[in-house]
Amino acid sequence: MIENIIKIRLKEYDNNYWNKLSSNQDVLRTLCVCSNGNPRFAFHIVDELENNKAFKGNSVSSQILINSVRSVFNTKWKEFETLKHRLVKFEKYIVEAETFIKQTILPNLRLWNDKQRKNKSKLSIGFYITTDAFDKLEKVFSVLSYSNIINIDYSKKSVGHHKHSYYVTINPSLLFTDLIIKDISELKNTSIAIENNQSYSESTSSIKELISNISDVIYIECSNTNCDFKTKDDTFKFCPKCGNKIEIKEEESLYKILRSHSIDNLKISKNIANRLKTKFKNIGEIYDAGLDDIRMTYIQDVRIVIIKNAALEYMAG
Repeated sequence: MIENIIKIRLKEYDNNYWNKLSSNQDVLRTLCVCSNGNPRFAFHIVDELENNKAFKGNSVSSQILINSVRSVFNTKWKEFETLKHRLVKFEKYIVEAETFIKQTILPNLRLWNDKQRKNKSKLSIGFYITTDAFDKLEKVFSVLSYSNIINIDYSKKSVGHHKHSYYVTINPSLLFTDLIIKDISELKNTSIAIENNQSYSESTSSIKELISNISDVIYIECSNTNCDFKTKDDTFKFCPKCGNKIEIKEEESLYKILRSHSIDNLKISKNIANRLKTKFKNIGEIYDAGLDDIRMTYIQDVRIVIIKNAALEYMAG
């Protein structure tokens, strides 16, 4: 499906681009896999290929594709870091999540696959984590999943000793750019079997450290719902802005926080956002609304679809 979308769009733009990209099927398949099913991400890669003058030659090389994917995903990491500004309560989890993936998971997975190759064994595209460890790190994994850096299979797999684990796969772009998977043909030699993958638990040193690092995350708010004061400093008894009592509130889920965000965060014009605000309070209400519910003066069929897609995209990362 993703290949067909790329084909149609590229042929419309410049038929030579499609011919050069499709002349090497391994390059085309790698691009499709790295897009992870997201057409927008695929065309970010194509744009980067164009910036790198990849279409000047007779075909697109594997190396220039990987360099372009790496550049696009580096931008994605920068976007991930900016989540701290619109998900303030998740700031610590976002910081720790990026460190965990970059400094623990990716290096370990690369070394693991190098060993598997030497042993002529199946390769890995992810890792297992015990459900009890996962539960303590749920918010770390939720921000990574929201940003499509990982994908979580919530079907429990027995790992022995009455323990169960979830299987977490890594975004294909990272697998290729971090040389965890060295070429598209290696994907045929991967396995999700327990024996072919690394497993993490609460007793794993990196997991133990990660749990410790996020255990002190406590957010404190003003009890006045009309006041936006928030702090991590537990010495406050009264709000310095309005004088009301300070109280520790139970942390909301990532899904709930995103739903509560202002319509201004959607990728739509300011005029349309202001018109929507006369009917909807937040992104969550638009996300739940049917297409006809969004309909109003100056907002008809085409704009309704744009608005709905913007809400779906926002909630999906």
